[in-house]
Amino acid sequence: MNILIVDDSATIRVALERFIRKLGHQCATASDGQAGWEQFQSGAFDAVVSDWLMPGVDGLELCRRVRAAEDRPYTYFILVTALEDKQHVIEGMEAGVDDYLVKPVDPDDLKARLIAAERVSRLHRQLAHERGRLHAIVGSTPIGLLLTEGGIPVYWNSALLLLVGISDPDPHRLEQEIYASVHDAESVAEEVRELLEAGGTQAIDLHTKDGRCLEMVMFPCGVVDGQPSRGYLLRDVSREREVDRMKSEFVALASHELRTPLTTIKGYVDLLLDPGTGSLSPIQQEFAGTIQLGADRLMTLINDLLDLSRIEAGGLELARERTEVRQLVDRAAAMLRMQYESKHQQLDIEIPNHLPAVDADPDRINQVLINLLSNAYKYTPAEGRITVTARSAGEKVELSVKDTGIGMSLDDQTKLFTKFFRARNPAARKVGGTGLGLTISKSLVEMHGGSLTFESTLGEGSTFTVSLPVWRG
Repeated sequence: MNILIVDDSATIRVALERFIRKLGHQCATASDGQAGWEQFQSGAFDAVVSDWLMPGVDGLELCRRVRAAEDRPYTYFILVTALEDKQHVIEGMEAGVDDYLVKPVDPDDLKARLIAAERVSRLHRQLAHERGRLHAIVGSTPIGLLLTEGGIPVYWNSALLLLVGISDPDPHRLEQEIYASVHDAESVAEEVRELLEAGGTQAIDLHTKDGRCLEMVMFPCGVVDGQPSRGYLLRDVSREREVDRMKSEFVALASHELRTPLTTIKGYVDLLLDPGTGSLSPIQQEFAGTIQLGADRLMTLINDLLDLSRIEAGGLELARERTEVRQLVDRAAAMLRMQYESKHQQLDIEIPNHLPAVDADPDRINQVLINLLSNAYKYTPAEGRITVTARSAGEKVELSVKDTGIGMSLDDQTKLFTKFFRARNPAARKVGGTGLGLTISKSLVEMHGGSLTFESTLGEGSTFTVSLPVWRG
């Protein structure tokens, strides 16, 4: 280490310097506090060993000056004194003193304190290195970063200022300046406040006045000095949103154009298979049945693609009303009862009386239940059991579909709501499907302000739970 020795006694300075150099450290000396301060400013010292009582600038004042030099690496400060009362120790600690040596100085005590000083200095150097590396990374990233404590900005990078067009930021007005760059600033600010009150990680798109789309992700960063700390990430997603819009428009257009001829094909196949239109030979019936099955699967895919494109484009509106859960379940179960019977599966509906009504679009939630019940049927072996239950959970009603089917591996569970995902289980691969049903179901439930969750064990079965808000009129 490089150590600065400050003492107005030449005898003590020489003795300290001789001993410290024997320990392998470098030294510089000063005869009083003012000279020590000038030495400190012109050099780089890991530690200072200073007498307390000196004329002019004493050891305590020197320590205060060292601590005020925030642009320099941390310096370990050891105060040498004959003062041992508690009040003087407290005064020194408040000034920033790290350790004490009592006169006359014992060499072993000095050695022990210098070992501690070296350990602390090493940790501070490592911390400074990591801080510098972090600042370099955050400063060079194209993603804007803002950190707040108690709602007051305490850190932001240059990318944030560039994204929102701010050249001279004022910490107390930074939030307002960000909102000033977007359309409908007041409603955006209100929506952000609601998202923050909801807690957790939230995201919102900000549409700027110059035509860009910025995604802002908000996340909690714990508590600092009793104040909640939050982080905000801002990035330009204009191109991604434009690509999503073009994709949705293409899917909608392509699906619509496919739907018309497919409806014609399906209609004529149904007529061919209708005994009233004439008889077909067995081989003709087989061919027509294959066409009908393929047309049905293609129609399901087209309908799923249309729903997905409308959801992603924000063009799907809900017709919410007071809805009885029992009626929803009975309606969906009735549509699939023949399928359950074909596999001799047992369908149990266990819904208590006086369950609160939910605030829902009955057609869309019926679509969700059809998907969950259909999946339970498909992935549960013959003679298996499917159970539908419901319960009140505060401001929500939870509706669960449980099966005794093949279940899912942990790896498949992490990808379950991904578009077009199909489980790798060979038994699941045998079952037809588009891989969009659960994605659409989750989106529909979340549009209601609810959630779709699941639990699954490979080889034992799965339980899917829909949570919907209670009807409040």
